[in-house]
Amino acid sequence: MIKLLGFDLDDTLLNSKKEIQDKDALKEVIDKGMKICFCSGRPYVKRIKDYYHDIGLDKDLYYVAFNGVSIYKVDTDELVYANALNEDDVTYICDVVNEKINKYFKEEDFAIYSYKMDNSVTSNRLNEYVLLEEKFNNTKINIGNFWECPDKCHKIMISGDPARVNELFSYINNELNDKYEVLISMPFFIEVYQKNNDKYQSLVRVAKEYNIKENEIMTFGDSMNDYTLVKNGEIGIAMGNSVQEVKDASTYVTDTNDNYGVTKALEKYGLIKKRSNHN
Repeated sequence: MIKLLGFDLDDTLLNSKKEIQDKDALKEVIDKGMKICFCSGRPYVKRIKDYYHDIGLDKDLYYVAFNGVSIYKVDTDELVYANALNEDDVTYICDVVNEKINKYFKEEDFAIYSYKMDNSVTSNRLNEYVLLEEKFNNTKINIGNFWECPDKCHKIMISGDPARVNELFSYINNELNDKYEVLISMPFFIEVYQKNNDKYQSLVRVAKEYNIKENEIMTFGDSMNDYTLVKNGEIGIAMGNSVQEVKDASTYVTDTNDNYGVTKALEKYGLIKKRSNHN
């Protein structure tokens, strides 16, 4: 019996307008006593609380942030778990990234930024992709070379044109992946954070807070930072717009995030009543 549903946000629970299209379906599972937890690469900001409130939730809530690096208790805004990068990690990672950029690219091809423990963001420069962070999360971006005076942080991000991001990833992944998680979470973002963190592991930590077992968890995702989430859920749902690797790892591939994919999956597995339409 499913008791906890873990949802990625962007391109999974959120449609292309960054809205929750499947509110009625989620309210139905909530009314049946199931718990919901958002599991995202995003930071913990007011907009996250707004998404919970949009589906009628305002208490006994957790949020898995930064791809599992951190967990927040939404009721109190308390950081209840974190496995962050320390100052030495930040220096080492940035040295590797800058060395590869200087060798193979132009310095201005990428912006490098960090999410500090207070969720403030510092970037060495602005580009259109960093500005997406600002827009999506209502986060102010500070400009500065944060690795010159490194602080402990949740994760490091590198953003740029998707073609260049893919190439840079191939260079830095070879040097960093023994010690750190390195992944392309969206075509224009590389994320680097501590090993042994992922959305699924932190969702299991949340499940324990609710006294829910692993075989009572259903998960939804679309991107490579959702791979373990979808692969390890008792029922792992890949969206129709998912990357192929996530589809291959899933229990079931549903419709897209713009065509009620969440609702249709919940119907298929009998968690909500069948609807005649999804408009």
